[in-house]
Amino acid sequence: EAEAGWPIDTEEFWLEEDGVWIETPRYDVEPRRCLVTGGRGRTGILTVYPADENGEKRWALDGGVLNDVTHLPCRSARYIVSKEKGSPINARKIDFLSS
Repeated sequence: EAEAGWPIDTEEFWLEEDGVWIETPRYDVEPRRCLVTGGRGRTGILTVYPADENGEKRWALDGGVLNDVTHLPCRSARYIVSKEKGSPINARKIDFLSS
C-alpha cells in the first residue's frame, strides 16, 4: 500500500513521466463522441465504444494524433507485467518526452 493509502498492484501499475508510481486511474467513460484538444489549436473527435464481450472498451481518435490533443507536460503509462517486456526497466524515456 502506498503512503497515501491507495493499493499497489505489482502486476498492473502506472508510472508518471519521471518514473514515480501513481494511483491507477479509476474512471468509466460511457460510450460517446467528444471534441478533444490539447489547447494548441488542433482538435479531434474521440469516440469511446461500448465494452466488448470481455468487458474491454476501445476508442478511436479522428482528426489528429494523441500528441495534438494531450496536455504535453504530463505523461503517464500503464504497465502490465508479462514475461517479455512488461517492466518499467524496459520503458523508453523518449516515449514520455514531448516531440
